Amino acid sequence: ADWHLTGMAIGGKPLKILVPQAECEIIDNWHVVGLAGTGSKDIKMDNVFIPDHRTIPIGEKGPLFDKAPIFRIPQWSVNPFSLVGVTIGIAQGAIDQFVEDMKTRASRFGSKVAEFQSLQLRLAESAAEVDAAKKIMLSDLRETMEFLEHNEALSIEMMARNKRDMAYCPILATRAVDRIFYAAGAGGLFLSEDIQRSFRDVHAGNKQIALNWDINGTTYGKVALGLDPAPVRW
Repeated sequence: ADWHLTGMAIGGKPLKILVPQAECEIIDNWHVVGLAGTGSKDIKMDNVFIPDHRTIPIGEKGPLFDKAPIFRIPQWSVNPFSLVGVTIGIAQGAIDQFVEDMKTRASRFGSKVAEFQSLQLRLAESAAEVDAAKKIMLSDLRETMEFLEHNEALSIEMMARNKRDMAYCPILATRAVDRIFYAAGAGGLFLSEDIQRSFRDVHAGNKQIALNWDINGTTYGKVALGLDPAPVRW
């Protein structure tokens, strides 16, 4: 890549800025237990000038605001859904691989693991949680885009609902993976097994501050109870 799109704040106001790669130093510090492949390393910049045309004020109307619904999407109450999809995808991939593995796995005494009722129940519950997370996310996004396409502003109740759901879907995804990781038994502990990577990755994805349940759940609760939610930025 030739450019970095990153964030900063000036006088307490958050901005997105576009910086040439040549003016940045990549710090090799992304050594983590999960989502290691994202390469989410820090960057360092010294005495870099950022012209106005390479800045995007967050929370203000941009020049393309009236051009298309995509440019009217609120930063904090919609965009983090892109992070939610990561955790749901990890969970779905884990379930798919788990099903394939369990179809042919046998215990040390020759019993077919797929015939264990406990395993069947764990699979069913995890699959239901992932399907529920997908439906919640897609329903929220469709309703939000319908409002934006009709040039209608999102209500505080809808934005709070979105924030609640974008934090709850990763919880469902994480529970789903935890359950089948347990069901996979000791065989799932080997580094050669996909299930252990899914376990690590979904927990890492759930650590995103924008998906924090304590913050987003509290915001929803305040709005539902008629209290001032006080905007939160990360």
